Amino acid sequence: MTTGRRRALKGCSSTTATTATIATTVTTATTVMPAMTALGAILGTVALLATATPAIADPSGANATAPAATVATSPSDHPSAPPTRPANERPAIERLSVTADGTQGDASSTSPSISADGRRVAFGSYASTFVPGETGKVAGVYVKDVRSGRLERIAAGDARPGGSVGEPVISGNGRYVAYRSEWVDVNTPGPYHGYVSDILVRDLRTGRTEQVDVGLEEGYGVSAHGPAISHDGRYVAFGASSFPVTPGPSRPFRIFVRDRVAGTTEVVSAPPEDGATAATSARISADGRVVAYQAHVPILGGKIPRDVYAVDRRTGRVHRVDAPYDGSPSQRQSELTGISADGRYVVFDSPAANITADDPNGDGANVFVRDLWRGTTRRIDAADPARTTEHGELTADGRHLVYRDSGVGWVVRDLRTGRTRTALPPSAGGDRAAVDADGRSLVFDAYGALVPEDTNNTYDVYLRRVRQPLP
Repeated sequence: MTTGRRRALKGCSSTTATTATIATTVTTATTVMPAMTALGAILGTVALLATATPAIADPSGANATAPAATVATSPSDHPSAPPTRPANERPAIERLSVTADGTQGDASSTSPSISADGRRVAFGSYASTFVPGETGKVAGVYVKDVRSGRLERIAAGDARPGGSVGEPVISGNGRYVAYRSEWVDVNTPGPYHGYVSDILVRDLRTGRTEQVDVGLEEGYGVSAHGPAISHDGRYVAFGASSFPVTPGPSRPFRIFVRDRVAGTTEVVSAPPEDGATAATSARISADGRVVAYQAHVPILGGKIPRDVYAVDRRTGRVHRVDAPYDGSPSQRQSELTGISADGRYVVFDSPAANITADDPNGDGANVFVRDLWRGTTRRIDAADPARTTEHGELTADGRHLVYRDSGVGWVVRDLRTGRTRTALPPSAGGDRAAVDADGRSLVFDAYGALVPEDTNNTYDVYLRRVRQPLP
């Protein structure tokens, strides 16, 4: 991983957690009546209202996680007085790539992934200041407990010869972190001196680490990348290839899914009719049933555009996600960015002007949301339609979309009502953002000082509490 704008650690949006049916927990309003005097006079009523957000259903049924309830408060009795922040209220923007005592990193921190309830955030960093006694800048995977401030390194690149770690993604229930581990196997021949990579899963509760790129087809157990993990951590999707060390022709990347409970691995990417050269960038639904991926498909003229596909593992049906509305060939590359928890919606970016009719910005990029159930595609235009939108990410229920508007900044849009809320101005930067289950918290990495105490002049990981106004 480098500290520039192009980094080796590329984030995988966290597969936020729920099953196809969102369980809803209703907290009944409780009315407290104070005792009165013997005359029976009632002096007042104290009403306590607690509104609970939907619970996030765990596919295993054992680890359901619900975001914390929000307690309604009344406005100030003096409307003209400036608003004040309660002493225990967290800031609108919080830097997460610091230790509990506020020690900042001396190298870049990137690629955040957030749990469904917003409590835990995984990210990668080269900082040497996060671990006492560290003497060099070693790639590591860290988990931040947003509530307590505790920062824990769960994997380090120097654990293997010539090693590095990255691409962390946390499960929706916040218990598991999948990541890529690169290292040099001196016993494997090849022009890259035995360079290999694996996908590992760390259980944050037990401390156990498990390799999941196993049981693959012959020749594919060499280079694995891009993990995505289901809500309960049972299923892990990833790409794998023989490149670059297996003798003979290299085998193109394909997408696999590992069932950690059954101990089985299956191929889920199938070359389309015109022949795909590689499948990459997997995303998986909360229950592990639907997997989306990018396919690099060669066409005449030597161009290799990226198309987006989704496969239902139960039925075997394959969907072309970024198909142009008029049946014409793809004009430009598409980039897969997200999937809803129930697998119904898939989000991608594309500068192609023929995904939908009457695209107002021509070859400018837009975010698109594909409804696999209805077979429809929705284009997300910028506030100024001539500008671009990109890097879309859905909340668990598919209702809210986070994306970057080139003229406005990071935006949260309610896809049901069309209402938008600006989460971050363009000056905040950030190449990717991940969002929790209900869209209240988003995490991103950015270069620059977004908080006064940021003086390290490198990339940091931040959390934005969307419902709080910016300072």
